[in-house]
Parts: sequence; C-alpha cells; structure tokens
Amino acid sequence: MNEIRIMNVEKAYGDKEVLKDINLSIRLGEKVGLIGDNGCGKSTLLNIICGEEKSDKGSVLMDDYLTIEYLRQEDEEKMAEQSIRQGLSGGERTKMRLNKILVSDSDLLLLDEPTNNLDDESITMLISQLKRYWGTVIVVSHDRYFLNRVVDKIIEIGRSDVYEFHGNYDEYMEFKKKAEADTLNRYFEGRKQEKKVEEAITKSKQWADKAHRDSRKKDSSGLTMGVKEKKRAKAKKLDKKVKNDIKRLEKMKMTSERPLKKEKQVYFEISNQRHHGKRVLEITDLVKFYGEKEIIKDSSLTILRGEKIALFGKNGCGKTTLIHMIAGLEPVDKGSIWISPSITPYIMSQSLTELPKNSNVLDYLETQMDDIRNLDMTKLHYLGLDAHNLSGKIGQMSYGERMKMKLAEFILNKAEFIILDEPTNHIDIKTRITLENALSDYNGTLLIASHDRYLLKRVCNKVIIFDDKKLVKVETSFADYI
Repeated sequence: MNEIRIMNVEKAYGDKEVLKDINLSIRLGEKVGLIGDNGCGKSTLLNIICGEEKSDKGSVLMDDYLTIEYLRQEDEEKMAEQSIRQGLSGGERTKMRLNKILVSDSDLLLLDEPTNNLDDESITMLISQLKRYWGTVIVVSHDRYFLNRVVDKIIEIGRSDVYEFHGNYDEYMEFKKKAEADTLNRYFEGRKQEKKVEEAITKSKQWADKAHRDSRKKDSSGLTMGVKEKKRAKAKKLDKKVKNDIKRLEKMKMTSERPLKKEKQVYFEISNQRHHGKRVLEITDLVKFYGEKEIIKDSSLTILRGEKIALFGKNGCGKTTLIHMIAGLEPVDKGSIWISPSITPYIMSQSLTELPKNSNVLDYLETQMDDIRNLDMTKLHYLGLDAHNLSGKIGQMSYGERMKMKLAEFILNKAEFIILDEPTNHIDIKTRITLENALSDYNGTLLIASHDRYLLKRVCNKVIIFDDKKLVKVETSFADYI
C-alpha cells in the first residue's frame, strides 16, 4: 500500500462531536498541512492515526511496517514544571523534542504545532530539515510562514466538510478565494435564470387563464363547438407548460449554487484613548542573572506611548524573563524598570497553567471583566467562543480555545498598555488574522514577544532585540528590520 487511508472516521467526547465522517488519502512521501479552526479535531485525528485513540466509527489503513514518530502538544503544566527544574525555555524544550524525533529515521512524522515557542533561527532550521526528510509528514500548524515553505498538500477540516488541495497554504487560499468568487458568480447567474423562468411562468398562467375564460364564453357569432374545443385544448396545453416550468424552477433551486455564508466582521476597539505623558516604560542600566549566568547586561531604553514593539530574539535569551520583571514577577538584580504610574499594563503570558480547569468559561471571564453578560456576544463568537464553549468547563477546551479565552480577556478589557508573550501559540489562522486586525487598529502601546512573522510584520513599528545580552531598541518597523 503506497498511501494512508482514513475511512469514515468519527469521534465524539460525550455529547461533543469532534470528527464526523472523515475520508482522506495521503500518499507516502507527501508533506501535509492539517489546518482548521480550534476544536475541529486536528489533534484528535493525529491521535487516531498513531493509534493512541480509537475512533468511534471508521478505520485508518496503512502498512504495518510503517514506523511513526509523534510530536504532541506538550501538556502546559508538565512544561512549566520541567522548565523550572531544568532552567529551559519552552522553545528550548521544543527543540530538544524535535531533534529526538528528526534523528529517528521513521517513515511517518506526526507534528502537532511544532513551531510553537521556536525562535526564527530554529524555525528556519526545522524547515530545512523537513524539506530534506524523505518520509511522510502530517503537520498540524497555524504558522503560515512555516506551511508555505514545508507542505505540498493542505487538508482543511471544516464544520461539515474536508477540503484537500495540492499546494502550500498561500496557494490554497488563492484557490479558495477564486472558488468562492466562482461560486458567487454561478449563484447570481442561477438567480438570473430562475427569474426568467419565474417571469415565463407568470405569463403562461396569464395566457392559460385567458384561454380558459375564452373557452367558457357564450358565442353569439355562430362559432362551432370545434372552435371551443380548440380553445380548451390550448388552455390545457398552457396549463401543462406552467406545471412543467414550475417543476423546472424547483429543480433549478434544488441544484443551484449557494454562496458561502460570510463571517460577521467585528471591529475590536481595545484602547480607552486616555492621554498621558509620552513615556510609558523606562529601563535604566538593567542587569539580570539566572544563578551565575548573566542573561541581560547593562541595558537602557525607553518605550513611548503609541509604540508597537516587537520583542525579538533567540530561545532562552530572556524575553519572557524581561516580561516577568516588568510584571513584578521576577526581581531586578541591578538597575531599574520604571512604569508610568498613570498606566496599568495588561500582561498576557504564554502559559495556560493559571487557568482554573474546573471553572465554567463564562463565570471565569465574568470575574476578569466587568459586565461581560451585557457585552455583544458576537465579539466572543467571532473569536471562536460560542455558546457551547462559554457554558462548558475550561478543562474541556483545547489549548487553542483556552488561548482564545485569554485573547478575549485583553481585547475586551480595553487596556492602554498591552504586553503579549507568544499570543498566537495554539490559535487557528482565522483568529490570528482577527488578532492582527485588532492590534493594527489599536492606538495604545504594545510590546509583543513572538516569532510569528505575519503578526509582527503587520503590527509592529519598532523592534527591541537582544544583542550580546544587551537590549537594543531599533527605530524601524519589524518588516524593514527582518
């Protein structure tokens, strides 16, 4: 067998249906990007392929000799514990796990969010390794840069369908955009044809009614019965035409194209637009050690109101440590960090461990935000938090859905100074684009530690880099810098 066949696979957890009637074929040697909204069942499908979970229905067929290596989404709590015990960042841990898998010489690699926490250099190296890899790769990823350079096939799991396309992510989106436009054109053309038939039916009914009236009129002109019979026959013929046209119209409506339902576009106004002094944050002669290891040395810089800054550097260079010092969670060994007393920064960490797993989602959000129940729930729905999510427990959500909760928290709180640590980890592409739109329109101050090139290019007008352990502010956009 030269392929992996996924046949009629279905999976549910309690009353939550995750996968329904999934049918796929993946040729050996293909590099496949598996995409779709958070919670659509991508990770579950990988678990079923490798045999860690059983499907409720259907089967996965592949040769018994195929060897499989699987990079799972690592449990956040274990990652946090091990990071504290080994002193490794999330990115450094991911690199260790990837290196172990890539040297295994297996036939099939299953990779679940492999670029989460990885720095730019590591992502570039991973792309190079996977391009050289001879075997089959199925990768769940929302990293558009990575997908464009690695995969030769896209599989998107939708709400009711599965879409397969040979090409990378950008090529798939171009194809999808054109297909949607073609569908819309066929829909309008169909509506034109339906209107013509409707008009023909109306005219035929009018002619038939007139023919029936004529056939019943008293004829004082001495016309024979044969003429009346001809009029009756004409009326019946028109009746038949009307019936046939109605059937034709019904068939047209049943088989005609329907335009895809568009998502409601929602604008997120994040900032309260209060005005303060120009300086938001000032770092003076900052020094930070981990044990005897100096990770930040003799650094000074200023962040001004309205700046949107990319905090960029290699794994383990100290990005998260700097954020923790700003938040007061880590002590400053030397120097100082000053924050304007008129501003309270909102800090979104990359860890999900602080979320109470047994809490109801809506109840938790209500404790974090004032008057959430009177908010426009469309905004939460647009972030992928629907009624089912909001009524459930946090522990039942996927990592991506939990990250969306944290995004909703900072977007709806309208903070004036936002600090984000790897905000696009785990979240689907649709939500990443929503986040990019919101942060592009945001008129407050922003500091983002991320390796998501799409996000940083779209949003950031300044860069802070780690250069030989020193923090250096670059007065240019991230797009120009990179």
